[in-house]
Parts: sequence; structure tokens; C-alpha cells
Amino acid sequence: MSRLVNKIAIVTGSSSGIGRAIALKFSREGAVVICADIRETARTEILTETEIATHDLITQNGGTAEYLRVDASKPEDVERLVAHTALKYGRLDIMINNAGVSEVWDKDIALNSTGMIKQDPLPCGDRGWIANIVSVFGLTGAASIAGYVACRDGSYEGCSVGLCASSHPHTDTAFISGMNGEMRGFVQQLHPFRGLGKPEDVANAAIFLASEENTWVTGIGLPVDGGYTSL
Repeated sequence: MSRLVNKIAIVTGSSSGIGRAIALKFSREGAVVICADIRETARTEILTETEIATHDLITQNGGTAEYLRVDASKPEDVERLVAHTALKYGRLDIMINNAGVSEVWDKDIALNSTGMIKQDPLPCGDRGWIANIVSVFGLTGAASIAGYVACRDGSYEGCSVGLCASSHPHTDTAFISGMNGEMRGFVQQLHPFRGLGKPEDVANAAIFLASEENTWVTGIGLPVDGGYTSL
């Protein structure tokens, strides 16, 4: 598979969960991946498969990747990340905003989209794609976490490409792993189509949006939620 061959991609929150799945799948599709996270590996208590850092796993499998420590709550870190990528690789084709912090995305989106517009287009005509991984609660709301809903919705919807994914708390990631059996069963019932999703389900959608197969999709929210929002 080579749908993203020679593309330069940044994935924030790449050390675990959805971000890790996206980074690994992007690499398998041929992309150079800049893995950005506040820590190089997932927290020990939530590791499910390996202690190998995402970028190390990519390089071990023959791909090209590197890790940059980025605190997504700090605009200067995000700006440094993008500047480093553009300087080292000459361009930025794909920006996956997956880290669960919303305060800096207005600046982040402005910075990335302006830079992408200015860079030379690829042979297919694309100058770049931005996908924002958000929570299903951004679409449906939840009474007990109003602040979370607000920050995971308003800062993302309507930006270049909105990938409204069932991340926290409905994809089977670290958040779900901490639930007891009864709560986990309840959450599973909220998703009529195959129960809880996997990080790879969101990564598959991200691959399509960032690839040249996506010729006419932009500026929308795409629920990847196992039917949660259809109930």
C-alpha cells in the first residue's frame, strides 16, 4: 500500500491510542511521520502491546519517523514543531491534530493552513490536509462534562478537514481500559454497529481523508462512532 508515499505528516498525541494507530498506518502507506507528544512512550499503566516508542517501531519496520516532544497546550511548541518539519523536509502535507488540548488550535490551524497554501502543490494538485480528531461528545454533548464538550467541539468543527472521531471516551483506548466491566458494557451498548471502536478504525478514516483518493471532501465533520450519533 502506498496511498501516502512521500507525504510528510505530523501526528500529535502519537505515543498511544488513536494517534499511535494513525502514525503507524500512515507509515505503512508510505508517509514520513513526525511523532509529536508530551512523552515519548505511553504511560506504563496503559501500554497494551509494546513499550517500543511509536517512531522507533516505525523505523524498525523500515519506515521514516522521528519524535519531537511537544506540549500541545503551548503555542510555541506547536509552532516549533511545524517550523522544524518544514525546514527539515521542505514541506508539510498532512497535519493530524489528535492531542486532547484545544486552547492552541486556532493558532495551530492558522499557521498550518497558511503555510500549506504557500507551498508548491503536489502533482495531484494537493497542497496539504489538516484533520482534527475530536470526541463524539462534540456532536452530542454530555451534561456532566460541559467544559470538555465545549473545548472539543468549537475549536475543531469547520476547520480544514474535521475528522469528528469517537475518540475519548468511546474508542477502546486508555480511557476505556480504566473502566470497570459494568461501565464498559454500558458504553458498548451505546454503539449499535460493532460496539466499541478501535484506534485503527479512526486511522482508516484519516488515511482516506489524507490520501489522493479524497478528491472532494473538505470542511466537514465525519463521525467515526459505530452509530453512536445515529441513535
